[in-house]
Amino acid sequence: MSFSPLAFAFQIANFAILVWLLKRFLYAPLLAAIDARRDELAQAQAAARVAKSAADAAADAARAQARETEMARAKLIEDARADALAERQRIVDGAHREAQGRLEAAAARLAGERRAAANALRSDAAALAEALARRVMAGLPDAALDAGFRDAVGNWLDALPRDKAADLLTGAAPVRIATAAALDAPSRAAWIDLFGSHASSAAMPPAFVVDPAIGGGVEIDFPGGSARFSLRAAAAELRANAAADD
Repeated sequence: MSFSPLAFAFQIANFAILVWLLKRFLYAPLLAAIDARRDELAQAQAAARVAKSAADAAADAARAQARETEMARAKLIEDARADALAERQRIVDGAHREAQGRLEAAAARLAGERRAAANALRSDAAALAEALARRVMAGLPDAALDAGFRDAVGNWLDALPRDKAADLLTGAAPVRIATAAALDAPSRAAWIDLFGSHASSAAMPPAFVVDPAIGGGVEIDFPGGSARFSLRAAAAELRANAAADD
């Protein structure tokens, strides 16, 4: 087989034409498609990075929002607990004040009832003492009663300073001696002797009056004062003491 330059040149021309055709219609579109695909991949990667950054930011924001929500929830729970404790304390304090008020009212009512009972008891005791005294006095002779009360007045005058007793008995008006029943002559004389022993020479003779309301004993009005040794005075003192304890 012989070498033909013309055939060889023809084959080279065919090959060059084939290369040009491949480059023109195959490689160029393929490379363009590869470049376009590379650009699309780059854009997709860039978009993915942006999306990831946005997702990370959104996740961070969500976590921050979750933390704020949790903090707000915890604060709401704490505030609600504090409000509940305050309300509970208010209710307890109110109940305590109400119970204290009721206790004080009950104590005051009980004290009032006790005072009323004590006053009633003292009043009854005073009335009983007065009735007993009247009964005892009614069973004693008038002379004995008069002597006993006269001795009491004498002891009272003896206990006073001498000048004070004289001042009581001395004045422009006579001593007034009131008894529940009229005194006989010896009893009057004994009273006159008693006052004469304590009065100055300027004293006037005593005046005797009858006052059944005194119940028993003697009530004396001096120019400088008075003395009550009677059942009426004792009963009045008992009633005054009972009223003073209210």
